[in-house]
Amino acid sequence: MKKLRFLLLFAALGLLVGCNTFEKRLTQRPGVFESLDADTQAKIRAGIIDIGYTADMVFLAIGNPDSRSDHITATERKKVWIYNAYHRDYHGVQHVGYHRYLRYNPVAKTYYPIYVPIMADVYSDRIELRLRVVFEDGKVSQIEQVI
Repeated sequence: MKKLRFLLLFAALGLLVGCNTFEKRLTQRPGVFESLDADTQAKIRAGIIDIGYTADMVFLAIGNPDSRSDHITATERKKVWIYNAYHRDYHGVQHVGYHRYLRYNPVAKTYYPIYVPIMADVYSDRIELRLRVVFEDGKVSQIEQVI
């Protein structure tokens, strides 16, 4: 029974993790992909974007951006899609506080405090800008990749 529960949990996690795959994105915009030539389809399937791609083509290749912004000036309008990388850094086990307990002393008939240290794994999360895709007139005009 435990093995079955584990397998079901593992399958459910696989479905959740696989939500942002190329195949999943393809089901959302199949007509766009089918209208492209074979070389462009191969690039998109490999997760490669290029100048001149539409927003739908970028979505198919690398998915939804983490954030979007509009840059508007008197002469131009640009849309920017921003993709980030997320990291969790491990800092080891550190002292994070104390638990306070009261213990009874039957001889003195009083309670006295005991402090037990609390140790915990400490992590920090950081976000790094990895990719900016700039659209002008509905097509990619600029790609900035942080290496």
